[in-house]
Parts: sequence; C-alpha cells; structure tokens
Amino acid sequence: MQWGGSLLRSLPQWTPKPWSSATSSCIDTTSHEYKALELLVNGREDGLHPDAYTYVNLLKACCSICDIALGKMLHTDACMTGSISNAFIGNILISMYGKCGDMKDAEAVFTQMPQRDIVSWNALLSAYVREGQGYRALQLYRQMQFEDSDCDTRTFMFVLRACTILAEAEDSVNTWRGRGLTRSMCVEIVQALHATVRRRRMIQSMHISNALVNFYVKCKMFHEAQNVISTLHKRDITIWTAQLSVCVQQGEGERALQMFRRMQEEGLTPDQVVFILAIQSCITIIERAESLPIQVEARTVISLEIGKALHADAHKEAISSFPNVLNTLLNLYGKCRALQEAEEVFESTSRCDIVSWTVMLLIYIKDGQGDRVLQLYQHLQKQHVPLNDAIYMCLLQACCLTGSLEICHHLYFELVANQIDADPSVATTIIQAYGSCARMLDAQEAFEMIMYPDFVLWTACINGHCEGGNSLASLALFERLNLERITPDIIIFSSVLLACKHAGLVDEALNIYVSLTATINLRPNLQHNGILIDLLGCAGNFKQVENILEQTTMHIDSTIGLSLLGSCIKHGNLKLAEKIFGTAIDQPGLETIAFILMSNLYVEFQH
Repeated sequence: MQWGGSLLRSLPQWTPKPWSSATSSCIDTTSHEYKALELLVNGREDGLHPDAYTYVNLLKACCSICDIALGKMLHTDACMTGSISNAFIGNILISMYGKCGDMKDAEAVFTQMPQRDIVSWNALLSAYVREGQGYRALQLYRQMQFEDSDCDTRTFMFVLRACTILAEAEDSVNTWRGRGLTRSMCVEIVQALHATVRRRRMIQSMHISNALVNFYVKCKMFHEAQNVISTLHKRDITIWTAQLSVCVQQGEGERALQMFRRMQEEGLTPDQVVFILAIQSCITIIERAESLPIQVEARTVISLEIGKALHADAHKEAISSFPNVLNTLLNLYGKCRALQEAEEVFESTSRCDIVSWTVMLLIYIKDGQGDRVLQLYQHLQKQHVPLNDAIYMCLLQACCLTGSLEICHHLYFELVANQIDADPSVATTIIQAYGSCARMLDAQEAFEMIMYPDFVLWTACINGHCEGGNSLASLALFERLNLERITPDIIIFSSVLLACKHAGLVDEALNIYVSLTATINLRPNLQHNGILIDLLGCAGNFKQVENILEQTTMHIDSTIGLSLLGSCIKHGNLKLAEKIFGTAIDQPGLETIAFILMSNLYVEFQH
C-alpha cells in the first residue's frame, strides 16, 4: 500500500478513479483507515471531489475507527455535492452513526432516504440491536412488514436478537408492560418468526438458528431450543455451546458430557466456553447426586476423573489458565473435596482473579481448614488484592474455626472503615466470629451498630449469647425481639429454651413454650420438646414431663430417653423410669445403657 500511495502521488494529475482505488485498497486490503483519510486530505488539496464510491470507502474508514466528527463532515460534503441520494452512501452512513452510538442521526438518514433497500433496513436494525434498543428494533420490523419490504436471513437474525435483548433485560417485564408488550407476547413473536423462517427454508442458516436457540435458552424454553438444534444438518461451535448450555441448565450433566464427546468426534475443537460447560456438567452430576446419599461418593469419584481428563484437554489447548476455566476447575475440585488438585491449579497460574481467590478460600472453609484461609489472607495482603464481601465472610468464618480474636478485630475495623459492616450477611458472620472467640460483648456492640437488624442477625446474637453461657443476655434480647413485634421462628425458639435450661429457669421456659405455641401457632418439634423435658426432668417436675409426653405423642429418641432416665434416678421416680425403659430398650445402641441405669435405680430403691 505504501508503494501504491507513492505511485498515486507521482501521477502528473490525480484523477477520481485511482483515488477511489487507493482509498478502497487502504480499507479492504490493508485496513489502513487513517491512510485512506490522509489520501482524502491530499486529494482535496489537489481540488478533487470524491465520487460515490470514494465516499463509501471513506465512510467505511470512519466507521472502522468510530470517527464520528469526520463522518459528519463527509455526510455534509455528500449532501452539498448531491451524492447523498446514493443508496450505498445512505446505508454506510446509517451503519457509521449506529456503530458510533448516534441513533438520532442514523434514524434521520434512514428517514430522509428516497429509496430504501434491504441493506438500509438491516443497517438500522443492526444499530438498534447494538445499542440494546430491542423495542425500537421490533417497531422497525413492524414498519418493514407494513411497507411490504422483503426480509433476508440478517433481518430475521436482528429481530430475534432484539427479542433476546428484551428477555435479558433486568427490568424487561416493567419495560414491556409500560408499552403494552408482555413477556408472553415476545415469546409469541419469536415463535411466529420461527415458523416464518422454517416456511422460507431459512432455518438451516447458522445465524438464524443460533439466534433462535439463544432466545429459547434465555427464556428457559429448553424443549423448543432442543427442537431447533435437532433440525439442523450442520452444527457449528455456537450451536454445540447452546446445546451444552441447555443440558447443564436442565441438570442433565451426563447428557452434556455425551454431547461434548460427540462434538469432538465431529472434528470441532472446544473453546473455553465449551470447556467451562463440560466442567460444569461434572459439578451438576455431583449436585444432583447430593439428594441421593448412596450415590454421592461414586458420582463424585467419576466426576473427579472426568474433570481431570477435561483439565488435561484444556491444558493441551492452552486455555486451562484462562480465569473462567481456572475458576470452574477450582469449583469442581472443591465440590469433589480434592484439595490437592485445587491447590495445584491455584498455584500453577499467575492469572488468578478475585473469583479465583474467593473460590480457593471457600474450598478451605468447606474443608474446615481455617489456618490455611488465614495463610492465604497474608498472600492476599502482600499482593494488594482488593477484598470483596465474599472474601471478608470467608475470613470471618476462618476466625470462627480458629478462634483468632486479633484477626477478627482487624477485619471488623476494615469492614467498618469500608462501610460494609452493615450488610446483613457480613454483620451476621461478624457476630458468629466474635461468639466463636468467646467475645460476645464485642458481638453485642457490633449488633447495636446495626440500625435495622434483620431476623437472621437477631437469631445470631441470641444464639451467640446462649452458646456463650450468658442465658440472661439471650433472654433479654428475646424480650427486645418481642417488643420490636418480630415473630420468632423455631431456631430462636430452641435458643431461648436452651438459655432457660442453662440458667435453670423452669417457669420462664414453660411460659415461653406456652406463649409461642398458643399465640403464633409455632409447632414445637422434637428438639424443643426434648429441651423442655430435660429441663423439667432435672428440676424433678415429672408431672409436666408426663403431660408433654401425652399431649405431643412424641417419639423418645436416645438423647431424651437417657436424659429422662438420669433425672428419674436423681429424683427416685421408679414409675416413670420403668415407662421410659420400656421404650428405650427397643432402640438400637440404647438398651445396654438403659439396663445399667435401671439396675442402678433398683439398687437405690432396695437401699
């Protein structure tokens, strides 16, 4: 191109034709957009005016480099020379303004065009889609139909993408309703388009099929997405990716892995998105097996082996160190409790992002290794990695595991300084961390700093005082909870009953038990009844114990049975002891202890 430009300048007199050829060569052959614009300046200095072909080339250059100022100058120049009526110039102007985000001028050019062809419509549709204006794109498509303008595969692709934009928008439902358009109507539009492209034999177009599948997947219409995929004679990497995504989102991990294998058999090389979906398939298999405890171990072993093979394949393709792939691998190894593999992945790369650090911390927390979390925290500080809420919560949970009060204080100071301490989840973890460090006074101070504590926060603080042995503080918080007119749940119910038990407050426990079961219809479970029975038994109030046993017809488990037998021995209640003994000997693992306790009781009575 440098030789071509020199040759052009050596001509005795420039002419429009070589000028147009030179600008075209700059863009089409060498992508030297600035060189093309330099030729424009040189040509204008020699008194040449661009022809339509040159305008198109120069506007393409402006479009490529998003130079809207120069584009507008060329637009004005084309209007002055009368070239603006050329459809090619109008179309490239729409594309240029659209790419530069100037939708007002793009619409103005479109409106002023004396004649519009399919390229004109598609250029404006593309601009709307690029700017995320799905509703405007649908309006334009309706205008196309009203004017009986023909549609090609690109038209349908843009309209389908417009519908997907509406489906993806977080406030899409409100946006549509405000304009008389509902989600179901948008689905109907896509289904009508689907029927149209099938009738016009366009369904095999990769652009259209990809757009259809993408919409259906976004709307969780997996059956429809699968129907589109099954009709295709040829599938590209995008279609395979969509199919894998459908399987993963439906929880069909095994099927997704089969698809992954078939894709490889057809000679397609997986990209990082496909590898991520394949690894997520292994995670899905484990998560589905968690509901069936018998299968968890076997499924975990299989998923781990497949995950290692995928890891090796990704390494061969030189994408295993990509942050998204790395993070998904870490997640899989964490699910499989493969700590060594997770550490090897984490330590083998220098491309860890904030998600990588967070996932690794969560793996250590799940494995109960609080010390390793705090060691990793030191590395975080050395590398000046910014901490997010999730990392702070991991570190606080590590303090719970290790009882590290100094680090807990330091983290709380940072959270207050960064104004994150008021976040309900973070505040709850702060209280739990201080409770684990046996510093409930600090936990109470953190609680008092929250202007509007939520229910979980109340529960954490009440539990913390109860577990720390400060029953009176726990009951005082419970009274404040009632004054705030917050309805307690079964967890708080258990905590306050335990607080009463630890303090030996029989009457208070009975009042709370009766109040909560009568006023808010809170149904006591085995744990609640067990706590109260244990408290009453220790106090020798066996009449109330028998009333609870009769009213609830509860099953006496090993813990309650042994506790009651112990209370009967302590207070010499042979009648109730024999009744409990008859139930206890039917429970595996309890009969031996029950016989020993009863024999001790009979010995006491003989004396």
